[in-house]
Formats: sequence, C-alpha cells, structure tokens
Amino acid sequence: MSPAHTPLEGLVEPGGCEQHPTAGRIGSHCLSCVIVPAPSGMNVPEMLLPEAATPERLTVDTINSDQLDALYDRIATLEHVAAGNKRHVQLIVPELEAAEARAEAASRVGTQYLAAAERYEAAWRNARARAAVLSNELTRRAPLTGQYAAALARVHALYEQWVKAGPPPLGTSVSRWWDARLVELRAAVDDSIPAAPNLVHPEPNPQVSEPTQVDEQPACACTYGQRCPNCRD
Repeated sequence: MSPAHTPLEGLVEPGGCEQHPTAGRIGSHCLSCVIVPAPSGMNVPEMLLPEAATPERLTVDTINSDQLDALYDRIATLEHVAAGNKRHVQLIVPELEAAEARAEAASRVGTQYLAAAERYEAAWRNARARAAVLSNELTRRAPLTGQYAAALARVHALYEQWVKAGPPPLGTSVSRWWDARLVELRAAVDDSIPAAPNLVHPEPNPQVSEPTQVDEQPACACTYGQRCPNCRD
C-alpha cells in the first residue's frame, strides 16, 4: 500500500471532457479518455488495462486501498505522459514557428519574383514594339540608302574631276567659275537636277588678254586692287 495520500475527494473533480462530461477529471485530465501506455520500467496498474477503459464508478464508500493505489499510479502515469508531451510540444513549436516564418519569407520572395516577371514582360513587349517600328522605318528608308550611296559616289567622282582639271585658266571669272562648280555639286547630290555644262575649263574669252601690271590697277581708282568687289569681274 502506498504511503499517506491526499484524500480522493481532493483529487477527483466533477466534469470530464466534451465527449465524457460525467467521467470526472483530475486537474485538466479526463479520466475516461487519457489512457496511455505506461513508461518503460513502470508497473502497469489494473486501471490502465483495456478492460478498465470504462471502469465502474468508484465512490468514497466503495473504493478500497488497492483501487486507490491503482488510481494514484494512473495519475502518476498521466503526469509522466503529460510532461513528455509538454517537452515534445516545446521542441515542435519552435520548429513550426521557423517553418511558418520560412513559408512567409518564401511567399514574399515569390510575390517579388512575380512582380519582377510582370515588369520584365512589359519591358519585353515595349522592346518588341519598338523593334517593329524600327524595322518598318528601316524598310521605308532602304531605297534612300541606295540613293545616298549613289550621290556620294557622284560627289567623289566630281571631286576627282576637279582635282584633275586644276585651277581655272587665266582670264576666267573666278566668281562665275565657282558658281558653275556649285551647280555641278548640286547636280551630283541630287540626280533629278539636270547637269550643268562642263565649265571646269571654259574657253577663255579671246577679248581678254594676259593680265599685265596695268590690268591689275583697279578700274574704280580704289585701293583694293583685284580684291575690290567692283573691279574683280
């Protein structure tokens, strides 16, 4: 028999759990549903056997010392199991909290990746639209490229012609000579303009003789000489 124990009236309280409201309880443990295996090394009391799952209702007048000892053993077993469950919960709860935090972080990262993917898709669509516009513009300007190349070739040919021709001969009006060159240059750039007559080396005016010291005197008696805008022509 166990040593002096607390009276049974002080241990068993009325009311069990929702499934067994009349089973009675000790602390927060329902006496009808908390039937667990005894820990290793502990004797299994009769109150923990399967046939004792629904024991006969004991009262203070009918309980004997053996039944009271069995009840105390059952209470000790329940307390042992509850302590083990508490330790297990204390280990599991931090892991669950960490897993929940990781899930929330993964959800935030997924949301950020989704927003970034939407931005990249919008940028790709804009780039594709701009590429289509540029392609159409290049297609439209392709004929002009050939025209520009042809005009550049004509300008180069005209330049070579001028180099070979050399300076204008004596007796040729310089201003008119340059006017003719500009007409040729414009015709080379724009082939729709009719080409001007070849004035690179026009025939000198037979009435104009070789310049002499007297010819270099200004006709208007100014001091500019051949630089005078009124005398150079």
